Amino acid sequence: MKKVLLTLTLLMLTCMAAHAQTVLPQNLTFTPQGGGKFIYCNNDEAIWRKDLSDDSNPNPMYIMNNDDLGAGKYAVFISHVNHTDSFFYDGSIKEMGFDIEVDVQFVAKADTTIVFTAAGFDVQRLQTYSENGIEKKTQSPWDLIDAWADYLQLPVYTINSDAAFIPRVFSPVRIDLRKGEEVWLSRYIDNYSTVTFLRAVHILADFEIEAGAADVNVAALKHNGILKDRSHHSKNAKRGIYYRDRQYKGIADTLPAVNANLNYTLDDTVASGTFLPVRVFNQYVPAGSVVTKWHTNINPQEDIWSRSSCAESDMLSFKYYDEEKLKYYSSSVAQEQKDAVWVFDVFHSDTKESPGGIPNYKLSAAVDNRGNGCNLGNYGVRTNYHVTITNQGSKTRYFNYNLTTVSTNLVILKDSNGNIVNNFAARKKATGEATQDTMASVALLPNTSATFTIEVILPPNCPGGMVNAFEISDTAHSNVFYQSNKTEITAPYPFTGREYIKWYGGDLYGSDDSEAWVKKEISDDARRIFDGNWNNFEIKYTQGIYVVRWQEYDEAPHFYNNVLRFCNRVYYFDEAFNLLATHYFEGYPSEIAVEDDKIVTTADGRRFETTLPGLEKTITVKLDTKIIAFDVNPIIENGRTLVPIRAFFEAMGAKVDWDEQTSTAKITAGRRNIAFTIGSGTALVDGQPQSMDVPPCLYNSRTLVPLRFMSENLGYHVVWDDLTKTVTVTSEL
Repeated sequence: MKKVLLTLTLLMLTCMAAHAQTVLPQNLTFTPQGGGKFIYCNNDEAIWRKDLSDDSNPNPMYIMNNDDLGAGKYAVFISHVNHTDSFFYDGSIKEMGFDIEVDVQFVAKADTTIVFTAAGFDVQRLQTYSENGIEKKTQSPWDLIDAWADYLQLPVYTINSDAAFIPRVFSPVRIDLRKGEEVWLSRYIDNYSTVTFLRAVHILADFEIEAGAADVNVAALKHNGILKDRSHHSKNAKRGIYYRDRQYKGIADTLPAVNANLNYTLDDTVASGTFLPVRVFNQYVPAGSVVTKWHTNINPQEDIWSRSSCAESDMLSFKYYDEEKLKYYSSSVAQEQKDAVWVFDVFHSDTKESPGGIPNYKLSAAVDNRGNGCNLGNYGVRTNYHVTITNQGSKTRYFNYNLTTVSTNLVILKDSNGNIVNNFAARKKATGEATQDTMASVALLPNTSATFTIEVILPPNCPGGMVNAFEISDTAHSNVFYQSNKTEITAPYPFTGREYIKWYGGDLYGSDDSEAWVKKEISDDARRIFDGNWNNFEIKYTQGIYVVRWQEYDEAPHFYNNVLRFCNRVYYFDEAFNLLATHYFEGYPSEIAVEDDKIVTTADGRRFETTLPGLEKTITVKLDTKIIAFDVNPIIENGRTLVPIRAFFEAMGAKVDWDEQTSTAKITAGRRNIAFTIGSGTALVDGQPQSMDVPPCLYNSRTLVPLRFMSENLGYHVVWDDLTKTVTVTSEL
């Protein structure tokens, strides 16, 4: 792998007279940039079924509504996670979610002209790539930096990594709407896609309303099989309301940028390794606190450990109109004290209740407000340090911007004219523990003055609380960026081994050449299995059979584990997509392969083989609510179900002993035990002989035993469902 040394280093050549001075602390006060408005939507962070605006929701509603926005410039940033699963009363997951689409709707309130000047979109997804000729899979990064590269129209390179994000070209789009007409932002995003269950999505855009006015609304819809189709959006969707999940939505009265100006003078007496001091101001240190390391992207009301070092002034204030807020006022509160606007900033609570009966009440710095303050991160806001340093010494020095955090950050270095140095953004990748990295370096030539800007951006899905520092050094710093040997493998349509396939409107189409498409008839079982998640399955064809598994969670991190049990199966369909069988596994089936006349499934590192042809409907065995996976499938002999002894009874908690010489086994569960011999129709139950309708047998090198006989004699209850070929074994109460 080749190292590419790209130094975020800037040379400034303004000659100055030498005059040594002590480095004095500079006041760190950020001011909003203004120039427009910032629409931020991250509440509910998780999109539930109740949040959908389409006809799949009995009570359709928007996520966010922004009414009658007039002429001006706007930036929008949307960040959500698909959580469209359903739950049992105890909070456990009842049913997996489905694909959704998140979008921004523009409805003209008058004849309106809108110009879209920037856009970025990214969703977490499974990626397949080739590295040195080897095909591999990975999950795309949680921070969704592709959206930022597109939005900024700037390459993003990751320090000490080969991860690079190259922007797609975006050309401004001007649209004219008549009063009452609507348009959706997705129309102008080339890489727009669905959001799979448990995946995050980011949407960024800049637009200007040149004339007229528009309602600008955020909505999520269940994917109906036709990307960007909005025919199922409900015209009667209710307004989006605020849910207290410690994430927020609203409009800031500024574009998403804050600015601070700092001026330093140094000479040769300033030692290498010196950190330049700043004076921070916040509610807890109104007179200022001098520090050499300070926190941004955090609220000192909520995170009290940061009070002596928190900049605070970098945090924007958001407002959201929501008439639901009026319901939370106490009856004792006078009418003139009530309003329907939530304010999310460092001075207000994010609660619906308060001791005084006022929701979203003003906080006092004199009391402990932990748990009530806004959990702000200033996500998506450009934090700009405009720095001028005069080097009155006789040698070249270096200014380093150091950042310590667990979170992803983007850092852009600009010269005195605002031009981006080296034309890229440096990415500090999220880590498990806080690490310090030098994100930008500026050369300070002797007897010169250097003016430059450090721009820092924190994307969502990461915790706030950045630790910032300015360091003076005698040595230059260069970040290392690696040249990648990876090439992403993309294909417009999946290939089954027989034909190309695509889904459209819930129907499956096949093609020999990916140009002429023929609709395939599929069964009701197939529609039920694929519904809402059409593109998340891998489909392979062999010997007249389609083999199907969920593939979108391949290489997924550990926090997907609680839903992988809904994906622990492989389906077998005939050529008309009639369901032949379903095989269940204890682990997630990560691969299916065709080997001669067998289908080999890999799950949790184990191989399971299914012989073709002659595939019959598989018997499913449940122990209480848990499906038991077998490396040899259960069989039916003379109307009795036989199962592999060890896999089932050890899952039951029973002990299994096997005597190879006599082909005798003994099952012990508590005080009960059963002993039997392969091929014998008589078993000893607690020492007493009993007859079995079907004797135990050897099958595919496994010992199979009659399930009902063994289970009932160990004190369990057995129920057979002939329609689904399912045996359920439960403890008798």
